[in-house]
Amino acid sequence: MSVQKRNGQHKARVLIVDDEFHVARGAAMVLSQAGYECETCPNVEAALKVLEHQGADVIIADMRMPGMDGMDLLKKVHSKNPDMAVVISVPLPAAESAKAALRGGAFDCVTKPFDNDELNAVVTARLR
Repeated sequence: MSVQKRNGQHKARVLIVDDEFHVARGAAMVLSQAGYECETCPNVEAALKVLEHQGADVIIADMRMPGMDGMDLLKKVHSKNPDMAVVISVPLPAAESAKAALRGGAFDCVTKPFDNDELNAVVTARLR
């Protein structure tokens, strides 16, 4: 994990990957208010480009997206960087999806719609 130094202070970079714009922007707003630098991507392909050029400290990826989904991103990221924290977001109720994500190597899971406190807690826990 490499927390970037920006504007004289260390800010962790969070990449949020979700095909639902309002969900991604909402998560980015919550985490930005908590002091994280956030970027959103609408799909896995865009996320892989961002990761290649800019990196991230934590990735939050939607379990269900058209084309490649959060589990596909998790596999691709972990094949290159097994220590990267990937948090998979799953819709309620999603016990089986959450279990599959954790078995696949996800750091944690959060449910959608996001609970702001839960989202902050998961990102903060990974960065400790």
